[in-house]
Amino acid sequence: MNVRQKVRYIILASVAVLAVGGFGAYWSVQRVNELRALQIETQSTIGNAYRLLFDSTQITGTAERLQPYFDRWQDSLAATGRGIRTVTEHPALNRIAVDQIALGRSIESVSVGWQYSAELFTQATTQIEQIFEGDLAGILTPTGIDNMAFQLRQMTTAATQEERDEELEFVRTLQRRMHNATVSLSYFVTENLQSLVDRIETETTAAVEQTIYVTFAAIALLVAAAIAGLLTGTRFLDRANRTLEERVRERTRSIQSLLDFSGQGFLSFGDDFLVRPEYSRECETIFGRGIGGADIAELLYHTDTARDDFRDALRLVFSGTSNPSVVFELIDDEVSVNDRTIRLDFRQIDDGTVMCSLQDVTEQKRLQEAVSRQAELRDRLLAVVEHRGDFAALMNEAREVFAQLDAAAGGSVPDETVRALHTFKANAGFLKLQDTASAAHELEQSIADSALLSDTLSVADGLELLRSAWEHDLSVVEEHLGSDWVTPDETVVVSREKLDALRDAISGAGVDDPDIRARVRDLQLVPLASMETRLAAMARTLAEQRGKRVGGVFCDLGALAVEPEIYSAVVDALTHIVRNMIDHGIERPRIREQSGKPPEGSIRVVATEIDGSVQIEVEDDGKGIDVEAVRARAVEHHLIDETREIGPPDLVRLIFRDGFSTAPSVSAVSGRGEGLPAVRDSLRRVSGRVSLATRRGKGTRFVLTVPKYQQERIAV
Repeated sequence: MNVRQKVRYIILASVAVLAVGGFGAYWSVQRVNELRALQIETQSTIGNAYRLLFDSTQITGTAERLQPYFDRWQDSLAATGRGIRTVTEHPALNRIAVDQIALGRSIESVSVGWQYSAELFTQATTQIEQIFEGDLAGILTPTGIDNMAFQLRQMTTAATQEERDEELEFVRTLQRRMHNATVSLSYFVTENLQSLVDRIETETTAAVEQTIYVTFAAIALLVAAAIAGLLTGTRFLDRANRTLEERVRERTRSIQSLLDFSGQGFLSFGDDFLVRPEYSRECETIFGRGIGGADIAELLYHTDTARDDFRDALRLVFSGTSNPSVVFELIDDEVSVNDRTIRLDFRQIDDGTVMCSLQDVTEQKRLQEAVSRQAELRDRLLAVVEHRGDFAALMNEAREVFAQLDAAAGGSVPDETVRALHTFKANAGFLKLQDTASAAHELEQSIADSALLSDTLSVADGLELLRSAWEHDLSVVEEHLGSDWVTPDETVVVSREKLDALRDAISGAGVDDPDIRARVRDLQLVPLASMETRLAAMARTLAEQRGKRVGGVFCDLGALAVEPEIYSAVVDALTHIVRNMIDHGIERPRIREQSGKPPEGSIRVVATEIDGSVQIEVEDDGKGIDVEAVRARAVEHHLIDETREIGPPDLVRLIFRDGFSTAPSVSAVSGRGEGLPAVRDSLRRVSGRVSLATRRGKGTRFVLTVPKYQQERIAV
């Protein structure tokens, strides 16, 4: 073999080595670039997932209009889905050599976890769109999911409205879907995707090292030009690596900035209850200092008992012995920090981490309270304006009640005074004078308790509180409606028809004519129909308070009229009867439906004139009076002998006895056994009477009989 051939072989070998080394270097560089691109895409997907978590929190917790947050949330959901699909389907994953089995499980966990989260988010999207298209009665929508659930629970708790269960379950299902989807997303973001990033980083580092080895091997065999080229490639790889690291740091800073400028505080802690260093800037604003390493219980609560209760609850979460959602539901969702109201929301990120979002709602709470006060004032003034006659009568009634209570302030309070106070409370509540009604209820409670307890509020002190509340309510009416509204109204309204009849009678007869006396007497009669609006409004208000439905009070009073004293007695009696019917007689909607009745109860009032007297029938379609319960309570109060046989009619009449009640507890509406005795006494004052009949499961009917004229008092 001559030199030329050797040179040729050497050149060919060099070319082959150069080709192999160049191909190896090229393959290594391509692999590194592919892995770098995958790493960047994975980091971007993590950022999108965190943004989706934040937007999901806004969807759940906002008290503002939901639509802008919903649109932004949908964008984040779509971006995260695209990123997940790109990462899990990237071809470079198949060429990662580090622990292929674990890698496959991680990729599968990401895919399965995202499918689960995406399905729940899609179902939640459908529910939210249903809320946009529909309506939740009485709820400020569309607002955040938690806000809607809170309002429904408030209404259900305050008015015990079982018919709202389906709406509440609908919102709670939406809450659970959002919560479960967020927890699942948080888990694979912090665990599987981050683990995938770590594996990609490891493989990328190995690929860079392999590229360097191939490059140096080629350098050892190739000419200076090849060495220079490989060194240039190495510098390129280093430059790409630095660029990638800078991008990763920029992504991290963007996520931190997103948390800092979100307007909410975000922090996390583990089973040591110490706040981890990664928290948003808003936390420092809320607590007035840095909180890294601080005890979360010490930050949120001011008493040792509250802190211990919080730690005990969270230990159940960290130990895995209780459902986190149930535990978080029991924890106070609002705390006071530095004289500000902070709303809390807890989410479990993984077995050892709980994330807490904090939102300053001080101003929001202040505005809500202001709106509530304005609404209450509006309702009070509207009730007074709509029922001015009743308000004027209440002022006269107040003077009489205060005079009776003043007379009894130094000793025992007569039953008549207690019943007058009970009626005054009912009338004040009807006109929405809640301060007066509450003070009257407290005084009534003190009078009832004074027979058994020595440390109750005295009658004098209770009367002073009642008088103060009454004067405050009058001052509010005077401030907004004028002084004329709190001045006794002595005006008598006479129709033109009756005046013309009076003139005709006077022109044709002397002053002693009985017809003239009768007509003058008729001028003072009050039509029974004027009470219809009052009874209907009272029934509607009481039904809402007790979680019941009443279609209305259907009145057929015709043109019947009675003297003012008799009218006042009838109004007082009907007020107590209707209140007792709603509280004791009308069932709740679900119970009525189970009994084959319509969900709305009805009360019917019919008046007729019989032989110069007025007969008023008041009938409901409720559950009727439990005669056996009346018998048991009568035996308990020693009103009858247990062994004595007494028929249902005689037993039922016992409910008119002083202090007799079958109610299991006392409420602001009834339960003291004062309402029906007050009916009895009101009618007795005008020589009237009352009777009743009842059918178990069908309803109860009261029959009031009063004279049309109490006596001949006016002479012309």
